[in-house]
Amino acid sequence: DNGTERPYNHMEEGEEGYMDDDGNEVYIVKLERGYLSIMFSVVQTIILIAMMVQCKVAPMRINPMFGPYPDALSYWGGKNAYLILEDNEWWRLITPMFLHAGVIHLVCNVAVQVDTCAFFEREWGSKKWLFIYIFSTIGSSILSVISLPNTVSVGSSGAVCGLFGAKLAEIICRSYESQKTQQGRLGHEVRGVQLRNVLCSVILIGAFSF
Repeated sequence: DNGTERPYNHMEEGEEGYMDDDGNEVYIVKLERGYLSIMFSVVQTIILIAMMVQCKVAPMRINPMFGPYPDALSYWGGKNAYLILEDNEWWRLITPMFLHAGVIHLVCNVAVQVDTCAFFEREWGSKKWLFIYIFSTIGSSILSVISLPNTVSVGSSGAVCGLFGAKLAEIICRSYESQKTQQGRLGHEVRGVQLRNVLCSVILIGAFSF
């Protein structure tokens, strides 16, 4: 490695590209699939099913998300400020990303993960995606401990919003790229679509946050 960046429109082994009608590589992604996005979504689904089997499904008046009783959320590792600070259960800063309040909550987050967030993983690669996902989870849990100390919180919303924040930062930083080439124009078009997807996803997640 001589320290120089390779051309953005050159596709190396293991990468996938979008091509124009002439077969030119104009928008490059690193992965064929968002493997971690899919894996996390599957694990989160399995865990919610296990929670509902073990702890039963609460009436809608208690849990409108169609899920287990609220006590189960803390038992399974939800963000509980008292247990984190008093009992030093710091692992609860990470485990909430695997848990969801109910089916509605899960479907909203998973739908965003396997679509929009999975494409981010394809662009950035799994290592960068995972780094952002994990540290966004920790950051959002810390913020929740400070701002909502009496509330048990669960969900991957914090991680997803962290990915959105990273994408918005990328869009801003790359907004001044030249649009004179077809690659440049397509890049701007793709990021424009991503920006709309991010805004719509934030609204969806915010509407069904628990």
